[in-house]
Amino acid sequence: MSDSPTPPSAPRHHSLTIPRRFWLPAVLILTFLAYAPSLANGFAMDDLQFAMGHGITRNYMVAEFQPLTRYFTSHYFEGTGGSSEHYRPITVISFALRHALFGDAPFPAHLANVLLMVLSTYLVVRLAVAAGASYAGACIGGLLFGLHAIHSEAVANIVGRGELLGFVFGAGACLVFFESQAAAGRRRVGVALAAAALFFLGFCSKEGAVCWAPFLAVLCWARSRPGSLAEILSPANVRAALVPIAPLLLYFVLREHALAKVATETNPTIDYVRNPLYFEHGFARVATATMIWGYGLWLTLFPFHLACDYGYAVFPIVRSVSQPAALWAGAAGVVLVAVLWIGLANHRRRPLLFCACCGFLGFSFLVSNLPVPIATIFGERTYFGPSMCIALLAACVTDGLARTPRAVLRARLAGIAALVWLVASTATLLDRNPVWNDDTSLFLTDAINQPRSVRVRTAAGVVLHRHGNISGAKAQWQAATEIDPGFADAWNNLGVAHLNLGHPESARAVLMRALEARPASLERLADDIYVNLMFADLRLDRPEEALDYLDKAIAAAAKSVVARRDVRDAVLRAARNEELAANVRARAARTVARYWPRAAKVASQASGDPGH
Repeated sequence: MSDSPTPPSAPRHHSLTIPRRFWLPAVLILTFLAYAPSLANGFAMDDLQFAMGHGITRNYMVAEFQPLTRYFTSHYFEGTGGSSEHYRPITVISFALRHALFGDAPFPAHLANVLLMVLSTYLVVRLAVAAGASYAGACIGGLLFGLHAIHSEAVANIVGRGELLGFVFGAGACLVFFESQAAAGRRRVGVALAAAALFFLGFCSKEGAVCWAPFLAVLCWARSRPGSLAEILSPANVRAALVPIAPLLLYFVLREHALAKVATETNPTIDYVRNPLYFEHGFARVATATMIWGYGLWLTLFPFHLACDYGYAVFPIVRSVSQPAALWAGAAGVVLVAVLWIGLANHRRRPLLFCACCGFLGFSFLVSNLPVPIATIFGERTYFGPSMCIALLAACVTDGLARTPRAVLRARLAGIAALVWLVASTATLLDRNPVWNDDTSLFLTDAINQPRSVRVRTAAGVVLHRHGNISGAKAQWQAATEIDPGFADAWNNLGVAHLNLGHPESARAVLMRALEARPASLERLADDIYVNLMFADLRLDRPEEALDYLDKAIAAAAKSVVARRDVRDAVLRAARNEELAANVRARAARTVARYWPRAAKVASQASGDPGH
């Protein structure tokens, strides 16, 4: 036997890595936790009009569940009494189902959005794997997608449901289609029909979901990497081109039928404040839209400064190459072309990079105002689909580094960069979620974040006025008129502030400025302006001029049920106002009796004229 001592055993290393089977559940749990604060929110901004049964007005398409055919033959604004070029029956049905089960309680509505966000993250991981990513790369990409701060509006704002449903149905359709490729016989036909049905549901959720049809072809190209015409025209690729066609055609037929009555009733107008590009043509629209498209790419990569509105004056209109903004437009165009070139150049070597580039450009092109002007110049929630490129790009980088064992330093730097990005994005996300609690928190916060937004400034003034801070409201509206002198809403609200402060002469002068606003802005608000002028002249003891404005208000409100109701309420207030002369109150009562017989008795009693 040897007397030499026994060598000490090597130290045991304990692995701190998470088992593979927990990767995806961990990503989904983190995604849920990141958006969980929004579950305490109420309704904000467009939610009050479209997601509620009884919000700003009664939305009968939500408040009362209609026959399914009614939803598929109606435009998005149908239940509010307005007109619209949007067609989103599945989204409206989801609001109506929630209202039928839970009423206008906000928690179920927010919970549905958060769960749809979690499901979207799961589908992104599955899509990345289907496009050729490793499971590890797909999970890392899914984590970046799930914690992407640009999604805060789509999730925390309930009307973002359209983006979420369109994404879930579109991504689900692609995955189901890939399942059909592995099936045979009748099962293949059945699964392909299921994919077509999911495509149709996605198209009917949000207009941007139509981009999933060409993106399916991009995914199939990435999976097969065809090198010849015969491979391009393989049966699988042909089926990928054919499956979305029938639901796409059906969607367009139903959409045209639903929007036909809009065109015959009244052409819906988009105010210059929402999207000035709607009124621009040629070079100005192309250059400005390209510049803003480039900003969308920037915000997709670095989503750290967010706001609820990007309207007039936030982005300059590029009308000449001599403007400084033209340089930004040119730079954005160069970058976007470079993204396209990088994607096409790597369609065989790096299919994930190819999918990321094509996915961003394809989904964002439709909302860029380049093909056609849309309802808004820029919206964060419209980049829900394009942000999927972050997941695919992250998966591509992860897998590329994994295939290069010697790239330890690059892998560490990439890991540090991803971690910093995740921390910053999550912090932004957690900060934005409670901002969407209600109009008060949203508009007062974004009046600071986006001081050049006329709509945010005007809405912040309304919030302050509602809380009794008339001087603060006046300051917001004054700022809005300085940014955009053609916006009637700001002038009208400023006039109301002067009336409430007891300055009818100043109110009248401001309201006359409102009548000089842009025609599209004035037409929508003319009845309200005339009513406020009526009250200003009544306080200035000009009853004849006041009653003339009453007649103008009634004429201006003739085409809108909501406007006529508002004018009626204003006239009733005049009829009940004991401070007014008896003849003025009597004429107000007769006006109500003429136009609103049901309210005649109330107005007659208030005016002291039982004969009317």
